[in-house]
Amino acid sequence: MSIELDKESKRDEKSDINSNTIPTEAIDETILEKQSLFALPFSFKGRIRRLEFGLSYILYILLAVCIGALSDEAPVLGLFAIPLMWFWLAQLCKRFHDRNQSGARIFTLIIPLYNIYVSLMLFFADGDEYENDYGPDPKGRNILR
Repeated sequence: MSIELDKESKRDEKSDINSNTIPTEAIDETILEKQSLFALPFSFKGRIRRLEFGLSYILYILLAVCIGALSDEAPVLGLFAIPLMWFWLAQLCKRFHDRNQSGARIFTLIIPLYNIYVSLMLFFADGDEYENDYGPDPKGRNILR
């Protein structure tokens, strides 16, 4: 006993019934997936969302405290601070890119008082919708353009 299904005839029947619907193949091509978290954590290219930036900040602080505490007893462990700093600078740069600003704005964080404004902007301001000069929207809102 075997059951044979003719997929072509089933598609023809469905297309006659629902002629106003959009084929799923066309939908799959237009929808862009959201960027996964921590896709390229050490790269200075691209954009990241506020969520990834906030998680990066928490991770950075926790690891910096751990490295600082452990490097007192074993100074060699202090070398782990170098890739950690690279990670944090890359995340800062990508967050500026999400706001369609140059990554060189990292240097504005050394200006007293203004750095508070810039930090709040990085944490709470939404990124540019759609694609900007630095890449596609990490939230996947490129569908409408």
